[in-house]
Amino acid sequence: NPALGTWCSTQRYAYRKGALSTERISRLEVLGFVWDQLEAGWEEMFQALSAYKVREHHCHVPQRWPEKPGLGKWCTVQRIAYKDGKLSAARIKRLEVLGFVWDPLEAGWEEMFQALTVYKARYGDCNVPSHWSENPALGTWCSTQRYAYRKGTLIAERVTRLDALGFVWDQLEAGWEEMFQALSAYKVRVHHCNVPRDWPENPALASWCSIQRKAYRKGKLSAERIIRLEALDFVWYPYETVWEEMFQDLSAYKAREQHCNVPAGLPENPALASWCSIQRKAYRRGVLSAERITRLEALGFVLDPLEAGWEEMFLALSEYKEREHHCNVPNRWPENAPLGFWCNNQRQAHKARKLSAERITRLEALGFVWDLLEAGWEEMFQALTAYKAREQQCNVPAQWPENPALGTWCGRQRKAYRKGKLSAERITRLE
Repeated sequence: NPALGTWCSTQRYAYRKGALSTERISRLEVLGFVWDQLEAGWEEMFQALSAYKVREHHCHVPQRWPEKPGLGKWCTVQRIAYKDGKLSAARIKRLEVLGFVWDPLEAGWEEMFQALTVYKARYGDCNVPSHWSENPALGTWCSTQRYAYRKGTLIAERVTRLDALGFVWDQLEAGWEEMFQALSAYKVRVHHCNVPRDWPENPALASWCSIQRKAYRKGKLSAERIIRLEALDFVWYPYETVWEEMFQDLSAYKAREQHCNVPAGLPENPALASWCSIQRKAYRRGVLSAERITRLEALGFVLDPLEAGWEEMFLALSEYKEREHHCNVPNRWPENAPLGFWCNNQRQAHKARKLSAERITRLEALGFVWDLLEAGWEEMFQALTAYKAREQQCNVPAQWPENPALGTWCGRQRKAYRKGKLSAERITRLE
């Protein structure tokens, strides 16, 4: 009946204008006809809010409350009307009797402030963790207050109340102060500020000390903080102090053992061998200062153990040459097994052009043979030359007693010639 709704609207309009007869008014009211639909709607929502309050003990209806989706929006409309002065005194009174909150943001702030007050009473401070499991929103709220404070948008009354609670506006400043006090206590106890990494009583303290040193080096540490730390005898460059301590330990080791070759895992000072390795690595990378190099070398410290090892083997080869009159050390020479392998390594390095000119010169001055096969051939050729001078021919018997290998060598030259593997230069010399 499309016309029925329009007809009902017409009756309401006539009623408002005073143009509807008393008899018609009576009949419609007996039927329960609503003259003011907005008023009826308000009453319906008010009753829904009353029921919500009985059940939840407050009037903070969520905007999208599933049981009655329009109720949260209706509450917002009442607040807007109240703020604009368009809500009747009667409605204001009825809502306030229900405990209706006109400014939910203000109410939320009060609720969080009370939660912070409880936290302070329990933990002794207001430093709520960001995601505190008991009330995840409280840490976020605290951060919001700090942000508003920095921006100058937090009202004076709230600042005063939070200050009275001992609220920390700058957590970084408070954190620095807390760590400084921990360092002060550490200094009183152990008489220095060199906190070891992962100190079990306060694992973060050593890291904090490192941060202060880094800030100091970059010129980002305030003069006031520098003065306070230096008053505590804080060491800005602990590596310098540690280096001196370790150098003294190495000096003591040298005086006792007559050398600086500290073994790994030295029971009385396990870190000394590692420190020695660090000095060698710094030397190789060119980052060890000239002053430190001089001091270590004066102690007899070997900065390049590979260089020292080469010198040691060269000396052994020199002694071998003096005794045997050549440098062809057998691979597994029983008196010094590594010497033969070292000689082979020099030959390989020479062939790969990885041996320095200075080392080549020193080895050649010793009569070192780079190509043992070539040297062996030359030796046998000289033996054949002597045989020819004596016997007037080159047909050396296979097992010639004076040099059993010479006949075999001649056989190898002939075989190489037949296979085309003998160089023209060698063919010419033999022919």
